[in-house]
Amino acid sequence: MKFGFPARIATLLAVILTVGLGITGILSVQAFNRTLAEFLSTRFEFVVTNLRQRIETKMDLGLALANIENIPEMMGGYLQDDPQIFTIEVFDTTGTVLYSTDTSFEGDLVVEQWLQAWQATSEDGIWNLFERDAGVVGAVLRDNFNQEVGSLALRYSRDFLDNTVSAHGKRLLVFAASSIVAIALIALFGALLILRRPMRDLADLGVAVTNVDKRSVGTPLKDVIGKHPGEFESFASEVCAAQDMITEATGEIRRLDEEQVNHR
Repeated sequence: MKFGFPARIATLLAVILTVGLGITGILSVQAFNRTLAEFLSTRFEFVVTNLRQRIETKMDLGLALANIENIPEMMGGYLQDDPQIFTIEVFDTTGTVLYSTDTSFEGDLVVEQWLQAWQATSEDGIWNLFERDAGVVGAVLRDNFNQEVGSLALRYSRDFLDNTVSAHGKRLLVFAASSIVAIALIALFGALLILRRPMRDLADLGVAVTNVDKRSVGTPLKDVIGKHPGEFESFASEVCAAQDMITEATGEIRRLDEEQVNHR
């Protein structure tokens, strides 16, 4: 039995299974990333929702957004409680920052992406986006006439998200590497086990065909079969039967030809 053919079959199976495993791993990492990102967004959505309620309560008393004095203290409390929060900012409908935990941002304009995310908010008034190094969760602010007067935005670190996803990806990579080795070994030994009998039969077929060809040098076919009882005897017998059928068919054809000649 030759090793080459089972090895090629095993290699093909291993490649197919490896590709399938790789695609599954990529999809798993993406799903994990999306799920964790949604979890973090939900966590900070609670913060901005709570802060929005406190600010809107002040506006319900008739205060304008730009005249609420204790907003910086409100935002500073959340910033101190959670080290993952970078900044919290409140800006008006023009995008001008009115309040920020980083006072150097006050008076600046927010980036266009924030305004676009604000304009695309759903009925709950919560918007999300991801920047290169941070995630942003925002909430629309409405006055006591239910008119949009601005929005607040919370920027939080992506380090936890990126590091967790990276660690998960590394674990999957180690698992995938060990799985690929196991798949290759299983495929190889499986191919050897499954193809062992067909390969032996093919080898016996080759020997039987070679021995049948040796009849031309005077070795009787039955003697060949007797010397090789385990080498595809059924094939040799079928060859004999086929030869007998060919001989009978040849005789029948000659008889029919002679009958046609006599009728003429």
